[in-house]
Amino acid sequence: MRRHIIAAVSAAALSLGTLSIPAPASANPAIIAAWIVTAGVGGLMTGAVVTHANQPTTVNYVVPEQQAEQPVVVQPQPQCHVAQERVNGVWRQVRICQ
Repeated sequence: MRRHIIAAVSAAALSLGTLSIPAPASANPAIIAAWIVTAGVGGLMTGAVVTHANQPTTVNYVVPEQQAEQPVVVQPQPQCHVAQERVNGVWRQVRICQ
């Protein structure tokens, strides 16, 4: 939805920019040609903005088939506990495992 709003605002800004170009009211072919070229370029830019705003943003990935899972073998852990012992004259917490 946000992209649509950005595209609409961009198109409006480009259109207003094209219409707000000051030009004297005369039938001079050079002025009319410049106005037509400016309007055409503005239309192309607006079309490009609107076209690219509607592009899909999701990509579909193909997930490979899962192989059969191997059984999980749990090794028994030794029984451990934490105790305080004197090591080099300093009391420290040590882990004692059997």
